[in-house]
Parts: sequence; C-alpha cells; structure tokens
Amino acid sequence: MRIHFQAHRILLMVLMATAGCQKLSNPVLVDETISVPSLENKSKIIDGPKQDQKVSITAQSSEGNFDLYVVFESDAKRVMDELSEPRPVTGNVLGKKTKTKDASLDVSIPAGKGFAVIVSNSGPKDVAVKLKVANVP
Repeated sequence: MRIHFQAHRILLMVLMATAGCQKLSNPVLVDETISVPSLENKSKIIDGPKQDQKVSITAQSSEGNFDLYVVFESDAKRVMDELSEPRPVTGNVLGKKTKTKDASLDVSIPAGKGFAVIVSNSGPKDVAVKLKVANVP
C-alpha cells in the first residue's frame, strides 16, 4: 500500500513538472535591436502559437520617436504599404502605439495565427529600437 502511494506521488510530481515546462517553454520570442532608417518601416514576423496565447511587446529607443503596430501576418504587407504612404492604416491592427520612445502592448494571438510587429520611423533621423516579444504566462 505504501509503495502504491509513493508511485502515485512520484507520478503526480512528474506530471506537474512536465506541465510547467510546456507552459513556460520559449517564453521570449524576440529580443533584439532593430535599426529603422528615417521614413522607413521594419517588420518582424513571428510564428503563431500552438494555442491561444497572450503576448507582451515592449519597444524602446533613446534616439527618437517611432510607431509600433502589431498585426496578423496576413495583414503585414498591406499595413507596411499603408505606412509608406501618407494615409491611415486600415488593416486589422491588434495593437499600436504612435509617436513614442517607449511602447508596451499586450495582445491576444489565436492558435496557429502568425503575427508581425512593425516599427515605423516617420522622423528625420534613423532610430534603433530595442524590441522584445514574450509569451505572457
């Protein structure tokens, strides 16, 4: 009886450890600095999660203001084209911050849906933007 209880206890501990590892696997999706020349846009495409997932995006620059957009991958090209012309963005925008040096967004991404983080520089100087994208536990 005691051995049976010990076996269940060990199995429970292994299952809990495994479940925790799956949840926390690869929490940081992007952690890099993106250089964005004056009057240009750069995007970072990220594969869709295996299940619905909340994602946190932070971006900072000490050099100048930038605009940050989060869109589905399927809308990225259209939004990039719209940002290159003086017209409003009409694509499905999941989140945005404009004219900022420090942005923070939380967005929900459906399972299997790739997304893009777009950094737009409408200023007169090039900017380097420190971008971090991470899963929210």
